[in-house]
Amino acid sequence: MVSLEMDGPYELSDKMVEKQAAPDTPGNYALGYLNEEGTFVVCYVGRSDDELQSKLLSWVGAIARYTHFEYSYADSAEEAYTKECHNYHDFGGSDNLYNSNHPYRKDKTDWTCPRCSFYGR
Repeated sequence: MVSLEMDGPYELSDKMVEKQAAPDTPGNYALGYLNEEGTFVVCYVGRSDDELQSKLLSWVGAIARYTHFEYSYADSAEEAYTKECHNYHDFGGSDNLYNSNHPYRKDKTDWTCPRCSFYGR
């Protein structure tokens, strides 16, 4: 069974995001809901290259199905990109997630996905 390797799940609310996720830091997140057994169901994976808390706050109330989140910090934007790629592939990509596209790299970088040929690897 694949794992996000993130903390959570937590309720996706302003109060909980502000309590859990630090500002001014890169990181990764997953959005979803708790099923009837209380298991976190991943619907979307993402990242922030520098403002994880702000990115999560932007999702509060945006889509009714996203009631919970998990998160992890990254040491750099590139590390966050790499983890997002792994999570995207581990959880089925756009076939299973609500992500419509493969994760994009930050402008003016040569980062490549460690799992597929996206960006020429």
